[in-house]
Amino acid sequence: MTAARLPGVAPTAVAVLPAAVVRPVAVALVDTPSGTHVVVIGDPAGTYDGAGSGAGSDEHLAVDLDRCPDERRRSCADALHGGGAEPAVLTLRRHPGCLVVVRRRTARTAEAVVRDGTRLAVTATGPAPAGPRELRLLASLLHGWLAEGLPVEALRSVRFLDARYGPGQGAAGGGARFRMRSSRRRASLGLREA
Repeated sequence: MTAARLPGVAPTAVAVLPAAVVRPVAVALVDTPSGTHVVVIGDPAGTYDGAGSGAGSDEHLAVDLDRCPDERRRSCADALHGGGAEPAVLTLRRHPGCLVVVRRRTARTAEAVVRDGTRLAVTATGPAPAGPRELRLLASLLHGWLAEGLPVEALRSVRFLDARYGPGQGAAGGGARFRMRSSRRRASLGLREA
């Protein structure tokens, strides 16, 4: 059984830099103080070019906390997303292999915490509140951004453009927009230096 067949578990590949992506899931425009970047999120099988170089791509496992009850899958996740009352920092503490957690706070707001303690306040600014797919796309985008060695503190906004989620499934993240603000206060992950 593959991870893609389990509810709430989605292997995802993100290309932050120009790279060949055969089957895009979503395309995003990411605004930073240094300019606008194009990010392509695609199926992992179609992310690498014919030479298999994989340059500019990040393959990871994104797990929906609301849809995947399997704690083994959650513990293997690189990116976690979902609703619930637990703060993102506590979720990150409980899953030491995870790099980023995005937790919905209200219909239009979410919080994101990355492994280095950086906190992001996320506000949906599009015509409709962000759904589970948009949160997954955002968590995957943040993971890919970090995997490329780029600072999440620089993110100001993300706009997902229409792209097919899969055969017959319609657009995912089509038109979803998020404004991001980095918190000056880092999250304490409760880790102590030896």
